[in-house]
Amino acid sequence: MINKPNNTILIVDDIPTNIEVLLDVLIGAGFEVMVALDGESALEQVDYAPPNMILLDVMMPGIDGFETCQHLKENPDTKDIPIIFMTALSETVDKIKGFEAGAVDYITKPFQHEEVLARVNTHLTMQQLQHKLQSQNDALFALNERLQKELSIAHQVQQHLLPPPTPDWVGLDVQCYNKPAREVGGDFYAYHAFAPAVDSGSAGSDSSPDRPDRRNCFAITVGDVSGKGMPAALLMSIGLASFQNTIPHSPAPGELLRQLNHLLQPYTSSTKQNCALVYVQLEPNKTDEWLMTVANAGCIVPLIRYADDSIQWADVGGLPLGIGTDFVYVEKTLDLAKGDMIFLISDGVVEANTTKGDMLGFEGFEQAVMSGPTSSAQEMLSHLLTEISVFVGQADSHDDLTIVVIKL
Repeated sequence: MINKPNNTILIVDDIPTNIEVLLDVLIGAGFEVMVALDGESALEQVDYAPPNMILLDVMMPGIDGFETCQHLKENPDTKDIPIIFMTALSETVDKIKGFEAGAVDYITKPFQHEEVLARVNTHLTMQQLQHKLQSQNDALFALNERLQKELSIAHQVQQHLLPPPTPDWVGLDVQCYNKPAREVGGDFYAYHAFAPAVDSGSAGSDSSPDRPDRRNCFAITVGDVSGKGMPAALLMSIGLASFQNTIPHSPAPGELLRQLNHLLQPYTSSTKQNCALVYVQLEPNKTDEWLMTVANAGCIVPLIRYADDSIQWADVGGLPLGIGTDFVYVEKTLDLAKGDMIFLISDGVVEANTTKGDMLGFEGFEQAVMSGPTSSAQEMLSHLLTEISVFVGQADSHDDLTIVVIKL
């Protein structure tokens, strides 16, 4: 419904009879009306007091209606005022020229009261709706800008929560990589170095002939929270903090996952989220040999590329963290040697896809690993990222990407 007191109409016509008819119609309908007798005075009035609509005659002394319309449309301050041309019924060419000049409609002479009001009301309603839409768009644009700034800050905060991509360890070459699909994501990695518990009967010694340096034991994990955006990012932060608070107590891998599952329950029970997590513990066994213990909570299991160029998935299962209580997480142990490489990944790696929907898959990842250099974890990581980038091409990332490469 038109709010008439706030809608002013400018009539531009040099014929008094036409002006009188329009004044009678418009004032009688409750509109405020201004009058100009030619194009020059119309432009002056619009600069001084812009109306909500202009009824513009084609034929006038001085500049005609078309030129007047062009001036109005070239001015940023008046270009959005709707202009309705007034033309004789037979002047088809004038109607076309009016639309080309920027008019929104026309009314024909002699004027019909109902037609004048119908066209005026229609275009004023459209103008009000356009202004409302523009106002809403401006508000959405401002909100989007604010959200983008906040997401940018959230991205920086989240990245700073992760430890450095290269741990300062002696005896183990590790490179970590994390890239959210959006500004923030649900993937994370973490690591910890610690001294394992002393075996009974070892008289409290930290070393033995079979274990030359028992102080150099390492824990590495990759987590993948369900969902996207801020909900995933918040649970990622909680999962990472829970791991960092629990790992210094050096629980066994299966027990660590059980404790993490218990800690995440209060946060996931209402949101129906979960956190897939794979945990690897590495302990020197004897000279140039390592004992790897793996526990898994619904994440991609570790892939091992042995020094002899054979590969093996360390197949061990378990339910994701946060979906239930009192789960028992089994452990798998493997003997490894110097030169072997271990790969921990989130599902965004194997699910990386092309614009046609083809996925990299487990076989594709195996091929990328087998074609990569074994000289260092960093060179292997760079190779894997290149292979994934070449495979997906121009496709947008649909999932977070996390890779940890470990070389013994």
